[in-house]
Amino acid sequence: MIRRAHDVDLRCEERLQLLSQRRAAVGRVLAVRVHVDAKAFALGVGHTGIVPHRELTLRRYIPAVACRCVSDVDDLQRRISDKDAKIAVVGLGYVGIPVAVSFAAAGFDVVGVDQKRERVDVLNAGRLPLATNEPGLEPLLTAARSAGRFRATTDELALRDRDVAIIAVDTPVADHRPDTRQLAGACRVVAQHVMRPAVVVVESTVAPRTMRELVAPIFGEGVFLVHCPERVRPGRLVRNLRGMARLVGVADPQVGVLGTELYRNIVQADLVVSDWETAEVIKTAENAARDVQIALANQLAIISDHAGVDVRKVREQINRLWAAEPLILEPSAGVGGHCLPKDPWLLVSGLPADASRALVEGARALNESMPAHASAIVARALGDAGVVARGARVAVLGLTYEANSDDERNAPGPRVAAELERSGMTVVRHDPFVTKDDVVAALRGADAVVVVVPHARYREADWDALGAAMRHRVFVDCRRAFEADALRGIGFKYRALGVAALR
Repeated sequence: MIRRAHDVDLRCEERLQLLSQRRAAVGRVLAVRVHVDAKAFALGVGHTGIVPHRELTLRRYIPAVACRCVSDVDDLQRRISDKDAKIAVVGLGYVGIPVAVSFAAAGFDVVGVDQKRERVDVLNAGRLPLATNEPGLEPLLTAARSAGRFRATTDELALRDRDVAIIAVDTPVADHRPDTRQLAGACRVVAQHVMRPAVVVVESTVAPRTMRELVAPIFGEGVFLVHCPERVRPGRLVRNLRGMARLVGVADPQVGVLGTELYRNIVQADLVVSDWETAEVIKTAENAARDVQIALANQLAIISDHAGVDVRKVREQINRLWAAEPLILEPSAGVGGHCLPKDPWLLVSGLPADASRALVEGARALNESMPAHASAIVARALGDAGVVARGARVAVLGLTYEANSDDERNAPGPRVAAELERSGMTVVRHDPFVTKDDVVAALRGADAVVVVVPHARYREADWDALGAAMRHRVFVDCRRAFEADALRGIGFKYRALGVAALR
């Protein structure tokens, strides 16, 4: 929640006290007169009285309207290079946590700010509020806390002495349009409290022109804005953060120097400087491209199921022509996760009404149709076993969007279950990372099992023993993760998506 400047005098006094402490530390004695406008102060912008241009130390600790000059960049660059810069990370989720503890482990003083008290308490206790296995992340947290360089808080006032603020909040879509409320709220909080001049980085994925048309007007002058879109994935947060090239989107090449100086402390790959819009388009386009590839794979799976062929044989021969980079991916029951279902919509959101967006819209529509296709395969499999689909009991296994993760965002499993229920089947849902109950209980009395996400616990299970709990041994494999002959050998009627499943 954004604190309004209802107590301007007190807030001004706090900032002057901080200024006095900083001034004393460098042995300077300056007289400063500060006039504060309440409305401007609520946005983090004050009106200064006598502030000599050469006095960088003074200008840094008053929220002043300041020009972007070379001396400001040099001062911030020096502080970043010397690791004297203080960093805040706003939003402590899959993106913010690894960024925060990585900077802290690199030697910076870092505070993490998040609205969720439970998440903050878990981090301050030295644990990760993530159920996924994240190699290397917990040691980074431990090292950062042991060195006294990282703490988490819900108090946005912790931003007021920060040189760098990194925003890593969710940027969802609603009705295929960007929902920027969380981003705008976070920007307003940072703009209200962060000192000037400062570096503000937006790691959140945003639609093209968001930095210029939404973010920049919130901050105004005195802030160097960088768009460095995240490229992490659950299960490989640290590896991706360190090892993947990053975009450093800026409006001024001088600011690119600050962005690269900052991120080279935690990224061991290329840092590519571009303008804001290029960075925005690249990030959303890379996920849209993946979505289109998945749509093609899923389209071929649907065709293969109706034509009576094996999609893997089709895929194998096509990919022989593109050996360096396979063209056809593995099909699935749908696209999940945070980025892929939304970033294509962010990419095309700024197009005028008469501009074509058929490829992206078509890919999204096809991928969204896959749960219904999976439901049709289940009905066919039940029929082959002599079981009437309407009224059948079906166990759906896998409610996260990828294997061995607790991330449920946009997962296809719940949508497959909903399609089965619309067809009149009774559905029991199970996931070892979500429901946390016994899989045997989910399978007891089931006429069919549908594996949407092949968690290791499912792949390593004794399916002969699990099958004993079922009424009928019907197995539908949406990711083709199981050995068909092995399951058929213990009495299962096995069907896999993309393998003549509707013939």
